[in-house]
Amino acid sequence: MKDSRISEKFILLTLSLILLGSAEDDLILEVVILIGTVSMDDSCAAMLAKSGIIPALIDLLNAQQEDDEFVCQILYVFYQMVFHKATRDVIIKDTRILSCTSWIK
Repeated sequence: MKDSRISEKFILLTLSLILLGSAEDDLILEVVILIGTVSMDDSCAAMLAKSGIIPALIDLLNAQQEDDEFVCQILYVFYQMVFHKATRDVIIKDTRILSCTSWIK
């Protein structure tokens, strides 16, 4: 139980940082890196997918497409998430990630 409350607080914090743009880019980048690490765990990845963070990351990817480090780290999050069935379905069916990455060469 305690872990799920911590996870929910983590998700709320990360969403607020990304959606509100209320932090410096360096801090947001560190949060994205942390999300990529947390996404290695199946239950955490599923919780993140249900939270609505995937569309927020897509918007961040579009906004930061000129910053190679942001692009790399956000794509790493998606890379980690496609390993889990629950998050794979969300990424492939419910998002426009493939059309958002058409500019990557």
